[in-house]
Amino acid sequence: MPSFLVELYLPRSTAEDPRTAGERARAAAAELSAEGVPVHYVRTTYLPEDETCFHVFVAETAEAVDEVCRRAALVYPRVTLAVEASGAAPESNRPSRGLHDLTGFEDRLGHRARPLRRRC
Repeated sequence: MPSFLVELYLPRSTAEDPRTAGERARAAAAELSAEGVPVHYVRTTYLPEDETCFHVFVAETAEAVDEVCRRAALVYPRVTLAVEASGAAPESNRPSRGLHDLTGFEDRLGHRARPLRRRC
């Protein structure tokens, strides 16, 4: 599913805490998902110097994210398709199980993984 970035103006003078907006966004996404429209809240980032708040969601459509914003009372959101590029190696995107399970893998420091020995 694609990622979407929601951008909104959130002045420092406002009484609203960005964490509160993030909690509302998370709750609205969970509510919509429970109704059969899959939306996953990822994170909220606030830039106080720019008075800008970003919320990241994973959803099938921008319309689903718009509905989350409406339910979360996020005022005048700008919803755009986002491409996540963390710079992490592909193997780091897998659930972590430790180097010992990644037989043949060598990290950037040259450490080689060893097979996990199973105890009977």
